[in-house]
Amino acid sequence: MKCPSCNKFASLEMQEPEVQSVEIDDFGNISAEVRIVRNAACCGDEMKEATLTLEGSVFEADVVGHKGKGHDFEVEEDGVDMIEEDGSRYQKSYFGASLTVKVTCSCGKMEPITVEMSDKVAASEMEELC
Repeated sequence: MKCPSCNKFASLEMQEPEVQSVEIDDFGNISAEVRIVRNAACCGDEMKEATLTLEGSVFEADVVGHKGKGHDFEVEEDGVDMIEEDGSRYQKSYFGASLTVKVTCSCGKMEPITVEMSDKVAASEMEELC
């Protein structure tokens, strides 16, 4: 791909994933959206992007007694890492994100639960921005 700023063929660099949203429903199902971006190495222009939808859940045994009136689950981001799997000559390269979230209950009596979610996409499936 050519860089729009300098008009040279540019190698691409993966940037830190951006967490767009993290939500949890009353049943302990977690959904998150994470945007991944690859920039031109020469000028830093955004060249490709993908928005990943990550899903996870807490186990029923972990939330016994914390469903119903007076109990609301809360979820917060606890770290995000990039996934980069370079393919060889005849294999695809994959890029993605691994997100760790912490789940708590509004009552304050439940120990925080850590949930890890991840997803990746083939480099060829990322949307071109220029």
